[in-house]
Amino acid sequence: MRPKSANSAYKSRLAEGRGSHKRDPARTREAILRAAKELFSNSDYTSVSLSDVAKQAGVTQSLIHHYFKTKSRLFLYAVHSAMDDHDEGLDAWVAPGLSAPHIIPKAIEGYFRFLGENDQCVRLYRLFDHSLHIDPTLLGSLEDLEKEGETGNRHRLDNLKAAYERVLDLQRNGLLREGVDPKALLLAFLSLVEHWYSSSQRLNHRLIEAIGPEEAGEGVTPEQYLQTVVELFVRGALKK
Repeated sequence: MRPKSANSAYKSRLAEGRGSHKRDPARTREAILRAAKELFSNSDYTSVSLSDVAKQAGVTQSLIHHYFKTKSRLFLYAVHSAMDDHDEGLDAWVAPGLSAPHIIPKAIEGYFRFLGENDQCVRLYRLFDHSLHIDPTLLGSLEDLEKEGETGNRHRLDNLKAAYERVLDLQRNGLLREGVDPKALLLAFLSLVEHWYSSSQRLNHRLIEAIGPEEAGEGVTPEQYLQTVVELFVRGALKK
């Protein structure tokens, strides 16, 4: 009689071998990820079940456990896999040739327009944040995957670290105002840009209701918001 662990491995191999030819593990894994990305990005973490993913991918649920172990790990793999196509969002911070006073406005504008052209990335950010509120244990799963080097987000982390170094350079060269913390500045920049795409519709509606359509018109446009954020950052963070 096979041990339990051997039985599990045997069943996984058996499932992969069903059909007219043996299943390709790499293609199976990619099919599961593709199905998970589609389902999670169009719903939410709690509403999507592993059986839903299995049906969409055309595999057995046991194969999902075989490749990804748990739903939380599959979700995190799916989110990071989908974000792998969006690494260039912070490139303005690390692009060579920008003089110091132009780093912040170019970075804000670049990231703002990047998100405006990548709606799936915005949906994934919303989904990720919402899911972390629903299931705080996801953060622990994310930390485990990062320790294992399995998230595939090394480039994004390197890009963000490089962005932080550029802000530190501004401080070292005496170009940041006193009291401006480089970490907080970078986080504020990311938050203000992403917040437009997550909350502007709701907040614009509130603004119009508060001050009236004659004064507010149709609310704040993306360009008005972008120009205001750039102005606030340049005047508020940099020395004249």
